[in-house]
Amino acid sequence: MLVEVDALPPIGSPVDVTISGVHGSIDAPNSLTLKGEIRHHLAWQYVTDRRRIQVMRGIGIRFASDDVSHERLATQSWLDFAGETVH
Repeated sequence: MLVEVDALPPIGSPVDVTISGVHGSIDAPNSLTLKGEIRHHLAWQYVTDRRRIQVMRGIGIRFASDDVSHERLATQSWLDFAGETVH
C-alpha cells in the first residue's frame, strides 16, 4: 500500500494501518487495523498553478503475510468490494 506522509520514517519501521468500514459491505462494515512495516520510500515533485515547486512523499507498506485471521479475510473481501485501488 502506498500512503502519502509529511515525513519519511525509517524503512523497516512497524506501522499499524486502520481502514474504515465500507458502507454497504456485508463482511467489512466496521473498521479494522492491519500490522505492517515500511518497505519503500517515494518522493516526487510537481508544480502548482502559481509555479511553486511542491514535494509529495510516500511510504510503501508491506503487511504481515502470516496473519491469516478473520481481519485478513475480511480485508480481501473488502478489497474485492472496493476494487484494486482505494483513494
